[in-house]
Amino acid sequence: MDDPKKALGAGGKTGKIAGKKFRPKNITMDEDFFDGKNNEKVMERAQQAKYEQDELAQKVLLATKDAKLVHYVASRKPKGQRPPPVIFYDTMRIRNRINKN
Repeated sequence: MDDPKKALGAGGKTGKIAGKKFRPKNITMDEDFFDGKNNEKVMERAQQAKYEQDELAQKVLLATKDAKLVHYVASRKPKGQRPPPVIFYDTMRIRNRINKN
């Protein structure tokens, strides 16, 4: 899929893009995917595969050395009301595993 928004919609809970059903009816999401920590484990394994298979992505990740990896959510709210940054613990664990090899 060449459009990230389409991919997000197709892979999301509803399977909709701009209010229209995009994902075929015969493709269903595992009902328990978002229960517990299963989705986090699956996402980390997917990221691990990405960094193992994409040499450029791996080089970029390793170039961060031991930096704390965070994501700041864009917001128009005043500074004191913005959501806190999301710390990418899983990506840092992957970086550590790759460094050990």
